[in-house]
Amino acid sequence: MENMVQLFFLICLVICVAGQVDRFIWVNSMNQFSLDESQPEETKVYTLRATYDGSDNNMEYGFNTKQAADNSLSQESTYFRINKDSGEVFTKGILDYENANIKQNGVQLQLIARLKTDPTQFRKQVSTVIVRNTNDEKPQFVNGSMIVKIEENREILNSGGLRLIPNIKVVDVDNILESGTNKIDATVNNCKVGSNLIQCDRIFTLRLVGNPTSIDAFYDFYVLTKIDFEQYDEFQVQLVATDGKNNGTISVIVDVTDLQDTPPKWIDLPAKSQTQDGTGTNQMRISILARDQDLSTIGGERPIFYALEPGQTVRGIAVDRVFEIQQNNSIYPATITNKVPIDLEDDVLFKNYATKEVRVNWPLRVQACEITSSNPLVIGSTFNECTEYGTTVILIADINDNGPKFDQDQYVYRIYEDAPNGLILDDPRIIITDNDTDIYANYKSVLVNPSLEFNVSGADRNPAITVLNTSLIDYDSGKILYQLTLRTSDVLNPLLFDLAPITIHILDVNDNFPAFGQPNGYKAIIPENSPEGTNVIRITATDRDSGMMGTAGLKYGLTGSYSSLFKIDELTGQVTVAYCDTPGKNPCLDYDILPRLYPLDVIVSDMQGNPNGKQSTVFLEVQVTDVNDNPPTVGNYRRGIFEDKTQFEPPLIVIGTDIDTPSLRYSIQSQAPGTFWRIDPVRGEISVNKNGQGIKFNDGDTSGSFVVFVSVTDGVNPPAQSRVDINVIDINDNAPVFLPDLYEKPIPETTPGGTSILELSATDTDDPTSDNGKLEYSIISGNIGGRFRVNNLGVLFTSNDAKFDYDIQRAYTMVVTVADKGTPQRSDTATVIINILDVNNRDPYVDPFLQNFEVYDNAFLGFKVGTIKAYDPDADAILRFRFNDPKQASSEEGFQVTPDVYDFRYLFRIDENNGDIYVNGSLDSKKTNIVSYGVVVTDVKAVPNQNGPGQAYIRIKPFNTQPPVFEQFQSPIYIDEEQPIGSVIISLIARDNNGIEQYQIIQQPDDFFAANPNTGAVSVVSRVDFDDARRINGSFFIVRVLDTGEPQLSATTSVSVIFRNINDNFPEFINKQTQNPVNVYSAVIDENSPNGTLVVETFAKDSDRPDANGFNVVRYFMFNDDRFDVDSLTGQIFVRLINNAVLDREQNPRILTQVIAVDNPDNNPNNAPGNQRQRVATVQVILRDVNDNPPRFSKSDYYVKIFETIGVQTDILQLFSTDADLLDFATSYYTKIPNAGDDYSDFFDVRRDSGKIYVKRGLVRNVGVYKFYVQAQDNKGTGFRTNASVTVDVQPSANSPPVWVIPPVDNMTIYVLEEQYDGMLIYDVSARDEDTGNNGIVDYSFMYNGVQTQETPDFKINRVTGMISANRTYDRETQPRYVLLLKARDRGETPLETTRFLTVVIKDVNDNRPTFTKSTEQFTVQENTDVGSRFGRVTATDPDQAPVILYKIIAGNEDNNFEIDASTGDLILVNRLDREKKSIYYLDVQAYNEKPETDYTVIRYRRAIDRSIITVKISVGDINDLAPVFLDDKYFGCVSTRSALDEHIFTAKARDLDAVGTGIVRYSLVGSGHVRQVGDKVINVFDINKKFGVVTNKVVMGNFAQQTFQVTINARDDEDVTTAESANTTGLIFVTEPSNEVQLVLTQPTSEVRLYKEQIQNILAEANDVDYVCINKIQDHVVNDQGDVTALWTDVFLSGIRHNKVINTYKPLSGVEFLNIIQREKSNRKSDFDLLYIRESKLRSSSNEVELSDNAVLVIMIIIAVLIFLVIVFCLIAFMCIRAMKREKKARLLHKTYATPSANNRRRTGRARADYL
Repeated sequence: MENMVQLFFLICLVICVAGQVDRFIWVNSMNQFSLDESQPEETKVYTLRATYDGSDNNMEYGFNTKQAADNSLSQESTYFRINKDSGEVFTKGILDYENANIKQNGVQLQLIARLKTDPTQFRKQVSTVIVRNTNDEKPQFVNGSMIVKIEENREILNSGGLRLIPNIKVVDVDNILESGTNKIDATVNNCKVGSNLIQCDRIFTLRLVGNPTSIDAFYDFYVLTKIDFEQYDEFQVQLVATDGKNNGTISVIVDVTDLQDTPPKWIDLPAKSQTQDGTGTNQMRISILARDQDLSTIGGERPIFYALEPGQTVRGIAVDRVFEIQQNNSIYPATITNKVPIDLEDDVLFKNYATKEVRVNWPLRVQACEITSSNPLVIGSTFNECTEYGTTVILIADINDNGPKFDQDQYVYRIYEDAPNGLILDDPRIIITDNDTDIYANYKSVLVNPSLEFNVSGADRNPAITVLNTSLIDYDSGKILYQLTLRTSDVLNPLLFDLAPITIHILDVNDNFPAFGQPNGYKAIIPENSPEGTNVIRITATDRDSGMMGTAGLKYGLTGSYSSLFKIDELTGQVTVAYCDTPGKNPCLDYDILPRLYPLDVIVSDMQGNPNGKQSTVFLEVQVTDVNDNPPTVGNYRRGIFEDKTQFEPPLIVIGTDIDTPSLRYSIQSQAPGTFWRIDPVRGEISVNKNGQGIKFNDGDTSGSFVVFVSVTDGVNPPAQSRVDINVIDINDNAPVFLPDLYEKPIPETTPGGTSILELSATDTDDPTSDNGKLEYSIISGNIGGRFRVNNLGVLFTSNDAKFDYDIQRAYTMVVTVADKGTPQRSDTATVIINILDVNNRDPYVDPFLQNFEVYDNAFLGFKVGTIKAYDPDADAILRFRFNDPKQASSEEGFQVTPDVYDFRYLFRIDENNGDIYVNGSLDSKKTNIVSYGVVVTDVKAVPNQNGPGQAYIRIKPFNTQPPVFEQFQSPIYIDEEQPIGSVIISLIARDNNGIEQYQIIQQPDDFFAANPNTGAVSVVSRVDFDDARRINGSFFIVRVLDTGEPQLSATTSVSVIFRNINDNFPEFINKQTQNPVNVYSAVIDENSPNGTLVVETFAKDSDRPDANGFNVVRYFMFNDDRFDVDSLTGQIFVRLINNAVLDREQNPRILTQVIAVDNPDNNPNNAPGNQRQRVATVQVILRDVNDNPPRFSKSDYYVKIFETIGVQTDILQLFSTDADLLDFATSYYTKIPNAGDDYSDFFDVRRDSGKIYVKRGLVRNVGVYKFYVQAQDNKGTGFRTNASVTVDVQPSANSPPVWVIPPVDNMTIYVLEEQYDGMLIYDVSARDEDTGNNGIVDYSFMYNGVQTQETPDFKINRVTGMISANRTYDRETQPRYVLLLKARDRGETPLETTRFLTVVIKDVNDNRPTFTKSTEQFTVQENTDVGSRFGRVTATDPDQAPVILYKIIAGNEDNNFEIDASTGDLILVNRLDREKKSIYYLDVQAYNEKPETDYTVIRYRRAIDRSIITVKISVGDINDLAPVFLDDKYFGCVSTRSALDEHIFTAKARDLDAVGTGIVRYSLVGSGHVRQVGDKVINVFDINKKFGVVTNKVVMGNFAQQTFQVTINARDDEDVTTAESANTTGLIFVTEPSNEVQLVLTQPTSEVRLYKEQIQNILAEANDVDYVCINKIQDHVVNDQGDVTALWTDVFLSGIRHNKVINTYKPLSGVEFLNIIQREKSNRKSDFDLLYIRESKLRSSSNEVELSDNAVLVIMIIIAVLIFLVIVFCLIAFMCIRAMKREKKARLLHKTYATPSANNRRRTGRARADYL
């Protein structure tokens, strides 16, 4: 019993345990899971899954290698890491298949799964992971590094090369080759020669030996060409072996042994050597050396023998007569020496006294040859044993043993006293010779007795006497003979010298101007009636020159505006009154006629007036006294006054003149008609005399003209009379008036053009002779189509081309205006109503001819489909409708349906009264898709009846019941972060029988993605950053797809996305402390800093998220910098000088270099592109200066010339020194070196800080040349030193007065316009002073009232520049002239000065100019305005009395399109305008008086805004004168026989440049090219959208296969055809069939292909035998016969068109022919076709298509008919019964469901019935 109990408990325990174990199940345990060994670390490879009671929600996973009862969990093992929550398994360590343990046993994992809420519930699992071998190991060379020797220039006898190393073995432990690789390939990569890498695959190669395997291969190493030891002595050849993926390398050392095959090389052959004149025999020693280049040969280096080239000469002297080579027959240098003494005075060997040539330049050509045998001596002679001849030049330096000599004993010259400074006295020339050469032939020439007038130029070579100061040479008051002595002495030995006397004779010139006795001018007074010969005044002048150039040769003359009234004696200067017909009366002297002061200029000339002589001018003013002898005078006047005015504008003033008295009285002597005028007796102003009322045009008579006679008297003499003609100017104050203002008249619609209809009448009470009373009529509105016109007599006509149509326009209500031509223009309007009487003459018509309707195939009987739209222009028309043939139908595939297959003829009916179309039968969209009925509309009211044809197209549409379905796809999907915007991550494909309309993402958390609505391709639209702050590892989105059926249905799907980390962030240089970005690091170190000096520490940070990839790890390096290096780990930059680099601030004070930061340093073993990122920072190193450069003077010898009178402490010379160092290091102190030079009396010293040489002691009576030395020491006198010499030439003191340059003559006259404003420049004066220092500085001033000043009441002069400016505004009537006394004075210790008179004459100007009242004016000119038309006027005013105002266009008329009437200001059109070329013109018009401003010689004044100029804006009004222009000459398009209705064929585009009208181009098809005869009807095969120009087909094209339609397209610019401008172009439409089509499969999405559709056509049409390419269809690629598609590729269906130019016809190519052309062009133009991504080209596939010819269809139909006939007897009864039953059942259902629906409920009921059906 006890055993039974125990057994019972044991069984219960087993059951309980078994029940518990079964609750925990491993579903995915990774056991026997396999993966590649090449998996990167942190790659997700698996997801563990275990369930507890069927659920995995409360589970966590890990590793457990402990005892079975232990439930601990770790997340990492040697090779894997587990996410404990998700169970995702990631790689951790490197899985290496070549590891023997892994290769044999795989990876053993001890896994554990446990409950999160109850860890005691767990389950362990031991799993084996199988590691698959991958190609991850490099091939290896077994032999190791190899060395081989080869003699240089070894002959390669075999064309295949010389084998150097056999059987080099390469093995690959992977035993795996990449796809496309069939063996381990080994090649020569490159060679290292010294430190350079070269390509050497033409020198060495590897050749395969035997049969290779995937494990090993053997290669022989060959040399292919001879090798020259002197070019390459050793190669380090790199061999590379590859398995198609991994590369292994090894180096082979090829040692080249030397041969004796190279000539010697010159080591030391000086280009130039120097010896000295006087060198004794064999005392010259010049070393030369050449060496054997074959150093590694047997026997070692050979000795050298040297030889001069035989036959060398220098200017006829053999070289070997003078020089020889002393041999030593060794490897050591030889010596060139002289065989004879060197003596340049030797007239045999060295000097040719006849030609003065000295042989100082001896080029020696020397050859070096190897000594091939020393005993006996054998000297090589071949090109391998001897050098080319080299040249060394021996220069012989002369010594100083000869002095300079003059070529003459004395030199005599003659010059004129006005010889210019710097004139060279070169006749005779002074020639000096010195038989020495080079520096010993240098000499210097000076005047022994210095002269202030002359100097010596060219003192260092052949000297010449030059004029030094011509102002001191004066024949009239100075010396006329100069005696000088010239000394020339050797520069290096002054004791070698020569002397020559110089004699200079001075010749007189005419250099003095005549001088008047009264230089300030003369004045005289005489009566106005003085007779001829009356003495006025005597003018006297003198001249300092001699003879006829002086006083004896003076001749007088008069100039000026009034010089004809006087005369002067040429010899005595006596001025008298000249002969005149009427003394005292104009044009003789007349006090009463201005001027009363007669200004004259008296001119005196020396040399008896010879033009080459000099002349002076003085002012003479003659004043005349008055004699009373003139009566008053007055002129006649003609003026106009506007009516209603009381005063003239401007005032009408009668002005009398009396030269003797200004007091005159005025009165009206008579006037007519009437007494409407009065005059002011004192002022003479005439005004209206109507008690304050204005004058009227008809106050006098109808002409508005008045005559007034005015008397002017001075009370003494007889009065003068003035006739004043006054015209009253009519103003437009009356408007024209219509009588009556309403006109109405009927006309029949057949009224022809040009018919007079009625006469309009209007009156105007203004002046009928003026524009105010002249009337003109015009129609301003209601003139539709321009069918009426009115002339200026008011007669209304129909226009010449007018046509009327009662049905279009039954009445015209027009507004006619009558307007006068006055200003302002006044007008009146009248209404004219023209009624059109009807004539019955129009047929009814269906519009549009082709009318489209749609209906679902479940529509019930009697359902209204639509209404036919028809019209009849006749008002009383009664229309009736009916269907008519042709009746046609086509299936959805485009096949024609015949009534015997499906009787479509009675599916619809039409209501004859209103044209409504109703369903009349059961509709089946699968049997027929389109039904076409002919339509006839009849006007039954017309007699006879009138008909209009039309056509109804009814599309039967299926009713949508099935939603779309997504194809299966993999989720989640994995993508790298930072995908480019637009990258496609997945293409979702949905299927629907109706087609897909749109894909759209309806939900996503992060807005990372967007779906292409057409293709379903999901692409990245915003940045996906694995490293941003959100740390997003993945996302998801939900996509909805909509079909194209009706009603529209949809489906949704969800996609998960996992993001992978990539190296997408660059390391960025930042400041460690502030974390701010750093682009430039700056550091300062001492120049010449030693190696190892720390420069700066750089730091870069990488923002990649830290993980096992190491993308965030940064390393540093620098390239090609021989001054600095960087620590790769710390980024510290330090000094590292290589390749002789230095840190010298003076060469480069600021060094710019670059440091590079690179990330991912350890995870890029194969240098994969893009796997590493780097940034570059600029490092700026500033070198701190140290004192390492001495100062340098700007020149070693300074020279200055001064006068003995210079003051003590005066600076005389500035020394300049520079130092390449900075600051104190570059600051030099200057000192005079004591006891150096010949300034024994210490006259001079140098200032320590500035380096200025100054006079320390007085120099008076110490004339001479002093030389001393100065020193500059940097670092403020404590550093490096530099010396320079200073020579001071102290000259005797001299000073001369300034000489006037401008004005060039005394008493010169200048002219200035009056009204010059204050400060205006008048004149620039200038004087020259050849002295130096203050003696040469000139100051300018006036002498005014005995005082020297810079300013008078009228003028100012600038002391320094001499510029004279106005000090007031001049008025000629107040003072006509001014005389200025100018003074030029130098600043010498004893100042010298010169004076000169200048006369300023004030010229008169026109005080008032015409001005415009406004600055701009605007006019509009229509572009059809006739040439010669006056279209506007500009008017200016001038306050001057009786001004003459003229007008001219000064700018803007470059095209010469306009003219202006100079008198009236009327603008005239010269050329026809074209608004489309230019729409606005701007003209500048100037008003001026009789003489344009631009004729003035001098213009000093100009207003800032010139009111005499007006800008005229002329706008060109547009008219509709241009027809639209098509953008293309011809348009092409294709339509398939299978195309649906309204298929887009092509789009025509036109542009209209006119801006008037609607501004929109309207399109239409004209002509007959787009229509065809179908039966007895003409139908429009094509139509064009009138707004957009899109051409479409209006019928199914099955009946027009292979035809070409040439359609005419019309574009017009207005809706109204009668007024529109239009243009036509041609469009060619080709009707193709599937047999013409070629299918291209493109590896691009459909959305992309559509973008370059035109590019596909252009590339294919470039074939010579194809003229046009049609793209018939673009769709997603069909993958298989089941119709599955992919959106990643595209199918394009094309047809080719060929033009037969002989008969001018077009024909579609067959598909086979077109395919052959495409394949040919693809082969010939590969680069072009590569752009199209063509994967495949083929004929259009016939899968899923059934195409039957008409004959085949007929045969099938006959067979079917026979079969039906055979079985009809047996089936007739059953068929009829079944049909009757169906009809009865259907009738009952319809009656039950839709029994008598109400009108309000009919629409809803129809919808329900449609749903039911």
